Amino acid sequence: MNFIASPNLPEAAVCEVMIGQRYFRKLNEGLTGLGINIIQVPDNDNIDPRIAGHADMSAVHLGEERILISSAITRMKPELEKAGYKISVSGLKQKSNYPADIGLNGCIVGNAVICMEKASDNTMLDGRKIINVKQGYAKCSVCVIDEKHIISDDPGIYSACEKNGIECLYVRKGGILLDGFDHGFIGGSCFKANKNIVAFTGSLKKHPDEYIIMKYLEKLGIETVFLTNEPCFDVGSIIPLKTA
Repeated sequence: MNFIASPNLPEAAVCEVMIGQRYFRKLNEGLTGLGINIIQVPDNDNIDPRIAGHADMSAVHLGEERILISSAITRMKPELEKAGYKISVSGLKQKSNYPADIGLNGCIVGNAVICMEKASDNTMLDGRKIINVKQGYAKCSVCVIDEKHIISDDPGIYSACEKNGIECLYVRKGGILLDGFDHGFIGGSCFKANKNIVAFTGSLKKHPDEYIIMKYLEKLGIETVFLTNEPCFDVGSIIPLKTA
């Protein structure tokens, strides 16, 4: 197994990911069917219970073996270190009120990070071009395709990325489920499972822009995999860490 060098952008088949433990039962069959080992992230007791189980609220992959985690899940540190990861613990004190909860929810794309800079952990920002946006839930709002292409359902992210040399397909919200909210976000419902494969948690058939999304991915030579037969649902991102 090899550590993924560039966060969110595996060069081969992903074989290890982090997901929120509350989603393990729903995604276990689909992920293990792809040969992927699952590291379960416990709920973050410092934030809104509705999103406490979202892995991207509690951890961010910084590249290679480096992972930054929230102080709320430090009990995971020995397990991750045993698996070969180098763990840093964020000095930010997360709270349930927005944006005090979003310190680790930046979206790393190549040498850039899309984030609300003022509320983000400096360890995540260090050495990266900062694309500052008003949307604090940046990782939740971005489907990373490659260093120059993303999909987002946030107009501010669309505008900021287009100005910074990242092509963004802007799609409408809706058709992605998230318990406790009117809708989920596209970035929280998918991940790169291989260099040319995007895996979604479920079907996009209820998404208002399903056809546009599928044609865009097809144009870029990206295949799609659906981990369940349910309508697509937001799990707060699946974080790819290693490839076979």
